[in-house]
Amino acid sequence: SVANILLRRIQQQNLQISNLKVKYNGSTDTAEISGNAKTQADREKAIIAIGNVQNVAKVIDNIDIEEDAPESTMYTVKSGDSLSKIAQDVYG
Repeated sequence: SVANILLRRIQQQNLQISNLKVKYNGSTDTAEISGNAKTQADREKAIIAIGNVQNVAKVIDNIDIEEDAPESTMYTVKSGDSLSKIAQDVYG
């Protein structure tokens, strides 16, 4: 099933996430992930790992974090963007 493929994809990343569970809804192309991540970085890597899979349009994140840290900022590159423009938009 798709949920098992997504689960294996996360496990291949060697992330520190206990009680990891993945559900997939094929009618909405939504993956739901839950568990307990050691760090914010592990949580984000797991979300990205399954969010970049064909047929996954949305990821519902129910992962708890042991070591609190600020979330990363995502930026969607647009036509005409340059590295300096992105840096200006993100960092001012």
